[in-house]
Amino acid sequence: MNYNNFLIASLPEISWEARPDYTMKQFIDENEEIFEPYRDGVEKILFLNEIRNLELVLKSKVDQPEGYSGNSGNETVFFRPSLMTSENLEKFIDDPVANAPENYPDDIIEFFETKKENKDRYNRIAELYSVYLTADENETPFFKYYLDVLSVIRTVVQAIRLNRRGLSLEENLSGNPEIISAIIDNRSASDFGLSVQYPFVPDIFSAVEGALPDSESMLDRILYDALQEFGESDLFGDHVIYIFLIGLFILDRWTMMNAEAGSKFIENMLLP
Repeated sequence: MNYNNFLIASLPEISWEARPDYTMKQFIDENEEIFEPYRDGVEKILFLNEIRNLELVLKSKVDQPEGYSGNSGNETVFFRPSLMTSENLEKFIDDPVANAPENYPDDIIEFFETKKENKDRYNRIAELYSVYLTADENETPFFKYYLDVLSVIRTVVQAIRLNRRGLSLEENLSGNPEIISAIIDNRSASDFGLSVQYPFVPDIFSAVEGALPDSESMLDRILYDALQEFGESDLFGDHVIYIFLIGLFILDRWTMMNAEAGSKFIENMLLP
């Protein structure tokens, strides 16, 4: 039995209905040596949260379309855990080179150093998600798929809520240019013309109809299920390990956040 087979066979079972009583960080800390060969992939998963928190800070610093509700000033709500406090996140955005923590990813530092204006940073944050998760030219298909699913969910949610407010998609929608183009060209379609390629898109519409925080829970379930389906193609590939860890990471959100904090975070994260 090779190392992958051994590790995958030893992973505990988790599911959306039967959530574990430990977090992703606790699990990795307790099994650090076992996961050493997968350190690069694990770090990508963890640093994705840093980008989310940086996006929230940027959102509080730029003018938003009329009708926007969410982060403003010192009311910014972050998804924990984070490598930096809210104060240090602010300092990093002001001077990324001087205030980056030790061993902070070069891709994140370079993005903030080369793009000086916060509005430009916020409008192009999708580039950072993409660059960070696909920086390696030999990137695994799983991480490309993971980024693709995340991008579709985020962009479709933004488009639905922009349409509800009567705001321009052309002026306000951000994300993957190909997804944006498809949505704009099919704005009157019930699925934005995306469900053939992404069968879960109708479920996104259903999720957004719900009340917060149930709506966000449904969106996370869509991501969770989409990743599980990818894993069915090869039961002993590296991606099975990453899917397990991302599953823990998604479930962590609902362990850590009470309903009030969860609703505030979701408003900030998903409203355009």
